[in-house]
Amino acid sequence: MRSSDDDQPTAARGIELAGLAAVAALFLALFRQWNLQVDDAFISFRYAENWSGGRGLVYNPGEVVEGFSNPLWVALLATGKLVGLPVELAATLLGLAAGLASLGLVYAGCRRWLGTGALAALGATLSLAASVSWTFWANSGLETPLFGLLVTATWLVFWGPAATSNRGAIQLGILAAMLALTRPEGIAVAAALPFALAWLRRPPPAVVLRCVAVGWGLLLVLLAVRLWYYGAALPNPYYAKVELTLSSMARGFEYCWRWGLAEGVLLLAPLWLLAPAKSRRLASLLAVLAGYLVFVVWAGGDGLYRYRFGAHVLPLMALALGAGLERAMAHSRAGALAAVALLLAALSWPWLAARGDFFAGRSLAHWQRNEERWSLIGRALASTTPPDLTLATNVAGRLPFYSRRPNLDLLGLTDSVIARTPVTRFGSGYAGHEKANPGYVLERAPDLIYFSVLDGLPPDRFTRLDDLARHLDDSPLYRYGSLLAAPEFRARYRPAFLDVGLPDRANVLVRVDGAARRMHLESLAVAEWHRY
Repeated sequence: MRSSDDDQPTAARGIELAGLAAVAALFLALFRQWNLQVDDAFISFRYAENWSGGRGLVYNPGEVVEGFSNPLWVALLATGKLVGLPVELAATLLGLAAGLASLGLVYAGCRRWLGTGALAALGATLSLAASVSWTFWANSGLETPLFGLLVTATWLVFWGPAATSNRGAIQLGILAAMLALTRPEGIAVAAALPFALAWLRRPPPAVVLRCVAVGWGLLLVLLAVRLWYYGAALPNPYYAKVELTLSSMARGFEYCWRWGLAEGVLLLAPLWLLAPAKSRRLASLLAVLAGYLVFVVWAGGDGLYRYRFGAHVLPLMALALGAGLERAMAHSRAGALAAVALLLAALSWPWLAARGDFFAGRSLAHWQRNEERWSLIGRALASTTPPDLTLATNVAGRLPFYSRRPNLDLLGLTDSVIARTPVTRFGSGYAGHEKANPGYVLERAPDLIYFSVLDGLPPDRFTRLDDLARHLDDSPLYRYGSLLAAPEFRARYRPAFLDVGLPDRANVLVRVDGAARRMHLESLAVAEWHRY
């Protein structure tokens, strides 16, 4: 007969596993409820489909531009496509797997690397599983959960017992290369990793050299391939989105501050400060988080939903939180209750704030309708336009992906000319929407132009060119206001209304002497410009 002492550890492990299962179930429920793959993810989807279809790692066949910044993610999506998975489903499954794996790493990291108790580890894991930005971005179609997983795995391996051995050095080198292939900021992590290894872990020099050989060797291969295939050292979105100015850094700082307020991050700061200051592991963790915030400020923030940049480091923040919870719980019963209350308040606040304001003052349902509309426009173009019709739009993901037509990205993410166009007062506009080149667009003469900010205007306003130009001037795409004022545009383009299977038609601008003339006439109503 087993003694009660033997039963106690078994019961504790059962409770621990039940707690983990409950946290994982919560994550699955929140993951499922978002149901919004973001437009930018469809840029990666288009590259993955072209690559797996033998058309090259390109956005438009015949145009070699690296319009994505997540090569590893694109490779995984292309692999899924090759084995028969639609890229949208492959992205969902990969995000789900990376999200769940990150929960496991946070729990294991708290228990084994930071030495916390089960309750503190469960609290830390819960903070990640219940996060608005983490659960949303895990189901977004982009590489965010993979990057968070790899950053966390790198930190755990770095502080693991094998890090000072040759095997650990190889593991760190491979993880460094994977980080660099997943996000551009991963390159900085990979470059700094051998120095951090030598300074903080102090292994034999041969181990550090092996880490350098593997990690930096793979980075050099990546650089060589990028220069050979694309002719640029960095992905094209970097040139489209990043320019170091005081205005952009101020915008980046504001982004970090708004993230801290909206996502409840600042509420948890007292628990992080409780982490033991003499712990090199925790000091390195907080240093990585601080360094990442510096990167976000330098990059000028981000213009996508729910603070994507912050979501990249949420697993690391959860580890720091676990250490703080452990110390609070060990201090006194009152301290434990205060810590739990603070955690619950921090987790609840973003959900309460997100009910009516998912992003930019609009609800989740609003943005779901917007993105679905872009998909419908793309599908309508696929079924009604000739294959040689060329598009130009600021919606560079869903619309081109579903239309299967060549596209000129008006924001320059997938176009090297627009990405490298100098603009005045960079950093004062909407992040990721500042590059523009109206003259170049007119020179390319696309058959159809779609500005998302002009869709939804009533027909009597959309057919009045001066009114249309003023509306564009007041939008984040204001740099394209001069396009509508150009005499060549007025002579060659007309307002038109595309049937997309909804009560209201989509507003598009059509070149009357181009391939749009061969569209199915019943699906497109072309109008004339009117003046007041």
